[in-house]
Amino acid sequence: MWTNPKVLLSYLPLLMFLGLGLRPLLEATGLYHLFQAILLKRDDAAWEKINKTHRQKVNQKERSNSLKQRRVKDPRLPKNW
Repeated sequence: MWTNPKVLLSYLPLLMFLGLGLRPLLEATGLYHLFQAILLKRDDAAWEKINKTHRQKVNQKERSNSLKQRRVKDPRLPKNW
């Protein structure tokens, strides 16, 4: 860019358009809100999957701990069985 100023002259308007004009254009056409809804749906699905696997791991760990710590004897057994 610094060696060829012609590229800089065509690059600056592109950056100005992307920085200042693209978002208002997308908001005016409604594409911005559609894109945000799609991203939100994708993020919610990913978050639900992460939460589901986390809940499963926690439940497995709690069940494992409860089974390991269970010291209940059957009352029908003799006293010093």
